[in-house]
Amino acid sequence: KMERKWILHIEKEAYYIPLIDNRGILPPHRGYEWTAETIKNIIYGKQIEHISDETYKYLLSANSKTQNVLIVFGMKNNSSECYFCVEITFKSSQKGTLLSRLFNDIILVAPRNTKRRDYFYLCKQIGNKIGTTDKTILLIGAGSLGSYVAFELVKNGYNHLRIFDGDDLEKENVLRWAYGGVGLGKNKATNLKILLEALHPEITIDAFSMDMDEKKLVNEIQQDDMVICTIGNSDTQLKFNRLLKSSNCQIPIIYSWIEEGGIYSHILTVDYNNPGCFECLYTGSDGEFVNNRARKNTEENASYGIIRNGCGGTRAAYGTAVLLRTTAAILETIKTVETDHNDINTLVDISPDGVSYTTIIFPMEVCNCCGNTVKE
Repeated sequence: KMERKWILHIEKEAYYIPLIDNRGILPPHRGYEWTAETIKNIIYGKQIEHISDETYKYLLSANSKTQNVLIVFGMKNNSSECYFCVEITFKSSQKGTLLSRLFNDIILVAPRNTKRRDYFYLCKQIGNKIGTTDKTILLIGAGSLGSYVAFELVKNGYNHLRIFDGDDLEKENVLRWAYGGVGLGKNKATNLKILLEALHPEITIDAFSMDMDEKKLVNEIQQDDMVICTIGNSDTQLKFNRLLKSSNCQIPIIYSWIEEGGIYSHILTVDYNNPGCFECLYTGSDGEFVNNRARKNTEENASYGIIRNGCGGTRAAYGTAVLLRTTAAILETIKTVETDHNDINTLVDISPDGVSYTTIIFPMEVCNCCGNTVKE
């Protein structure tokens, strides 16, 4: 995985020391100052082992070079976690192991105000599922829906996204793109990388200013943990579906699309180890292609929801409400995929009235992709 790199500010080294037993330890505060003896007692307590053997070995091997060192201590109580920082000044900047310098060279210990703001901690504070930060999600499509989905993914504990989209942000898109007109005229995927990484230094976005193709998709499913496809082109989704099935894809795939008119939207989760796939929705009882049978909109409403500009161009007319509904449903779908191990693939219908599981059962009749040959 390609991750953003932290830069060490060499003017002050910083270390984190977790305390496994905090008995007898009181954080420094007004009227209670720490001394060199306080530090020594924590590092090498004769009666209580405040730190683990692993931490002790690290201190014994870490080479300290600067005269001033920041040390952050962390300890847990029954219902909360406490973090506090002290700045230690040594006699000189003479090199040595951190352990030896803590024992022999301290001349001043001063408390420093500090607040924990790492991505993992922030996620934990708002109740995000811990354990998602080590996962990589491939997002195909950074348009209207994709931009909302990407924004919410990083706020819900997924700090590594790989985004593919070959389109630029146009003026016609700005009112239903998550960030409005920021980055107008620039590639959508690249825009999202800049904007999302600005939220937190531990968010990593790999942006590709190109459309996904078959070769790249086969490579991606070998290194990602989940695929979310938010493109509106059903022909492309069908093509990807066949490729993923033939490639024996082992990671969950989430297909999501908005119907013409922007009233209804759908989410299909596919585990290719189970029967049923995206093409089932387009397969009739005789095995021939049909219109998407998950479709709720009528032909009349669909036609009414198309804007024609008089120059041969068309655009689906819908606002952002359907984008918000669909994004929220995708987040819930991801939670379900990660916690439940169903042996069936599931279609979710989304409308202004709510979110429901469809009555469509997978696999559907005859499908030339997933191999279902049972006719009703």
